[in-house]
Amino acid sequence: MANDFDNLDLSSLPSMPEVLVRLLKELNGENLNITGLKRIISTDPVLVLRIMTIVNSPLYRRRQEMTSIDQAINLLGIKLIKVISISVSLQQFVGNMPSINSEELGKFWTHSLSTAIIARLLAEAMNYPEPEEAYIVGLIHDIGHMVMLALRPDDFRECSKGVMDESLIVDNELIVFGTTHAEIAAKLFEQCNLDPFLLDAIRHHHSSVEKISNAPELVKLLYMANALSCISNAYNHPALALSRSLLGMTAEEVMKICIDAQGQVVDSAMALGVPVIVEPKEGYTRFSSNEPKTHGDVIKVELAKEISNSTLINHAQEGFDISADENQLLLSILQTATVLFEPRQIFMFEWDSESNLISGKPLADQPESLRRIRFPLELNKSVIADALLWNTTRKAEPRSDSIVDEQITRLLGTQSMLCVPIASSDFMYGAMVLGYSTAITQRVETKFNLMNAFASIAANSIRKFREEMKSLNAEDTSEIDEYKLNVRKIIHEVNNPLAIMKNYLRVLDIKLSRKLDEPVTEIKVLNEEIDRVSNIFRQLSATSEKKQPSSIGDVDVNNIAKNVVELFDKSTLPESHIKFETRFDKNLHAIQSNADSIKQVLINLIKNSVEALSEGGTITVATSAIKKGDSNFLTIVVSDTGPGVPEQIRDKLFSAVESTKGTGNAGLGLSIVAKLVKDLGGNVMYRPALGSGAMFIVALPYRQSSQSDNSASISPQ
Repeated sequence: MANDFDNLDLSSLPSMPEVLVRLLKELNGENLNITGLKRIISTDPVLVLRIMTIVNSPLYRRRQEMTSIDQAINLLGIKLIKVISISVSLQQFVGNMPSINSEELGKFWTHSLSTAIIARLLAEAMNYPEPEEAYIVGLIHDIGHMVMLALRPDDFRECSKGVMDESLIVDNELIVFGTTHAEIAAKLFEQCNLDPFLLDAIRHHHSSVEKISNAPELVKLLYMANALSCISNAYNHPALALSRSLLGMTAEEVMKICIDAQGQVVDSAMALGVPVIVEPKEGYTRFSSNEPKTHGDVIKVELAKEISNSTLINHAQEGFDISADENQLLLSILQTATVLFEPRQIFMFEWDSESNLISGKPLADQPESLRRIRFPLELNKSVIADALLWNTTRKAEPRSDSIVDEQITRLLGTQSMLCVPIASSDFMYGAMVLGYSTAITQRVETKFNLMNAFASIAANSIRKFREEMKSLNAEDTSEIDEYKLNVRKIIHEVNNPLAIMKNYLRVLDIKLSRKLDEPVTEIKVLNEEIDRVSNIFRQLSATSEKKQPSSIGDVDVNNIAKNVVELFDKSTLPESHIKFETRFDKNLHAIQSNADSIKQVLINLIKNSVEALSEGGTITVATSAIKKGDSNFLTIVVSDTGPGVPEQIRDKLFSAVESTKGTGNAGLGLSIVAKLVKDLGGNVMYRPALGSGAMFIVALPYRQSSQSDNSASISPQ
């Protein structure tokens, strides 16, 4: 009976709907950042397991395993996290999800999150070197319950009906299923290719106390966290008696951790909209269920499936058109296919029209032996050749008469494979080969339409890339690179006013719905930002030889700085705990400069500081006038109390290089600032702030307007 669980498809496990809704809102919001994504994702066991499985797959994993949610999200990047989130959401609401009711899912989510938080707090209290590992195993330890509910719901419910003692439930599981939920969770976790040391903690979280007493720290941590997850003020609970012998901690110390964890669970639930309550009698947090809602009819489901295909493909395609070379493009296609279709392994095969040979194309860390697999594009040579000749997706176990298929399946490490032609109406590249277990291959048939649509777009992207490369001459390369960089900068800068517009639209909506004050300020800001978007896009048509003339006029720098600070102050969420301070020199006169450029500089610098203050802090904006020799300068200083800039990258800080803030950032903001300031005749420099943090100093020529008092003196500083 245990074999029932050997071929589980992770896409059949549901996530907490409230988590998915909040995650999608975050991904589409104006203040998108890695910290916010991690905070939401890390509350859901199924999402974490799927991400850890993907990020430790052969296409992503490098020299060492990923055991941190932070690392995993940074590696995948926001675009692929968005694809995963949309995929999970659509599978859950329009796919064939098991009949797990909201109460069962809510109880599982609440217990898993409680255990994870307690495990991390215990690890920190004991100075365990990797508290993030304790959190992850705590979050995933009971996912076997979801597996049992997904595959054999009636048996599982009967197994746990009326039984309060978890050890008795485990005994019943062995009788009914031939295995336990802990063993199933360990096997699922094993797919992440992580250290067996972590698996042991999951596998033994219901073992006997005698066995646990001699176990490693992580096993003890999870064992105690699981036992403590249902109490907060029950000082007579038997689990507390074990705290000293297993962890060397007093009951009072452990109780403090339990109460702290309960508060964190409630905070997370409130932020996500999950209905949890604190049981007054026993003092623990539990899920409060509502009546399950019904969903739409069959036609609506079919329509939703079509929408899901279009949505997933559009997001998947985003990364295809910015590849530097063909190998990077092919790797991007395989990585996205891994997210969408979740194979155990995936390979690319390329067809050469001149030799009519199909050969393996190893990418990233895939085995070089793949390159030695070559065969002609002829019928009955391989299931790959058949799929290409008929231009249809084929599922197959290795052909008994094809050694080639046996070799490919052996490299995949699976019982069967799917062959998806990478072809369009006028172009054929080759095929993707996805490896699955036999049982999962049968269930993947529902994704054939999505696979075919994905493969067609992948083929067109490869064809387009090759045509572009063919048309390029060697002397055009630098100009093309400059143009691409210019486009990237424009896209980066357009995001700033768009984010501000979204924030003010939200404020405008609140004022109108509540009939508050007339939204004069908000409408003015929206009009200004719309104009700024238009100006930025007009730059796209300007070549390096034909730059549009800068709009020079009288500029009140203090007023611009004040307005930009107000923009960020109003749009920064209260829970970010960011405080803004200003110190403006009131004696400054209007200067001859470009107002839009100065505003753009300030927005980039302040946005940079906001992103650096993931844990909160203070941002200060100051202006002053200084005299250096015979020259007068107006300075703008933007400083923050964040971690500052690492010393090793300061030399390239103002170059268009990869950002240190993760894949989701373009790394262009400071290079844009440097270019704008240079065009204004000034310069920008970085200095570490006093104590901690970063300080950016912009010095502009103090050319006073004709209407200013030119006799005003500037004292040297």
